[in-house]
Amino acid sequence: PAGVPGELYLGGVQLARGYAARGDLTADRFLADPFGEPGSRMYRTGDLVRRRTDGVLEYLGRTDFQVKLRGQRVELGEIESAIASAPGVVHAAATVIDSPTGDQHLIGYVSPASVDTEVVRAAVAASLPVYMVPTIWVGIDDVVLNSAGKLDRKALPAPDFGSVEAEYTAPRTPAEEALAAVFADVLGVDRVSVAGSFFELGGNSLSAMRLAARASDVLGVEVSVRDIFGAPSVRELIEATSGHGAALVPVTVVEPRPARVPLSFAQQRMWFINRFDASGATYNIPAVLRLTGELDVDALRRAVIDVLKRHEVLRTSFPSDAGEPYQLVGDIAEFDERGIWQ
Repeated sequence: PAGVPGELYLGGVQLARGYAARGDLTADRFLADPFGEPGSRMYRTGDLVRRRTDGVLEYLGRTDFQVKLRGQRVELGEIESAIASAPGVVHAAATVIDSPTGDQHLIGYVSPASVDTEVVRAAVAASLPVYMVPTIWVGIDDVVLNSAGKLDRKALPAPDFGSVEAEYTAPRTPAEEALAAVFADVLGVDRVSVAGSFFELGGNSLSAMRLAARASDVLGVEVSVRDIFGAPSVRELIEATSGHGAALVPVTVVEPRPARVPLSFAQQRMWFINRFDASGATYNIPAVLRLTGELDVDALRRAVIDVLKRHEVLRTSFPSDAGEPYQLVGDIAEFDERGIWQ
């Protein structure tokens, strides 16, 4: 879809057969083309792009610049593209560095050093999710390039974590201490300042839902996602919810499942990759269990069926109709008849 980042693949008669004397790299980059003639191949460039509404492909960076930040995968190329688009920025870079206290920080580098980083931050925040906005900014005048003419990331100066550490505010009450621990656990960090914004520290709407549920348990009052957006720090959230009623067990209405459930974004990615290379084992998780003693096969069969009955995702497949995939949850009776435990 337009505006959604994705990896660029190339195909056609002009495509090379592979890398000379590099069978491993050829196998990794040259994949079967599910849209072309039998035997045709596509080249995985590693470039991250998105299609604009006018049909032009916008280059965002490299997929090998993908990093994990507080449990979430972020594309450094997309962040650098947003920084480079800000007023006055000539060169831009982004990286993730651990502070002396062990906390992860997303660092934004801008050149020249005279650029107003507050203006750059505002521009980046307007185009990217909060968790993809750098928390520390470094201005540099001299940009070191490597032999390929690209930015040498290893030559980037180390950021000053002093200002960030100075902003840490410790909990003053047992409630602040307990809620701060929940904040840190949801964000995947060692500690958080009770005055720090949940979203500036890497939270998003999905993690806010988890935080709301756990904050309700800790504080003993009802906490909603709207409360977190309105009062995103530990101290603010306690003050904002102090007058709320006791937390209640939510009552949910079970809606009938439609005949065809659309794929989630993560499932769409899995389906798309499988279309490129159906023989790939990227998402396979092999495991071997050694059992000792006499095995009760019937008990094992019942246990496996119980697990499949409880977790529908284990019996979900992605068929497609006219090129449109959807989720299909298999009937547990079919799995029982197949004897999958053998």
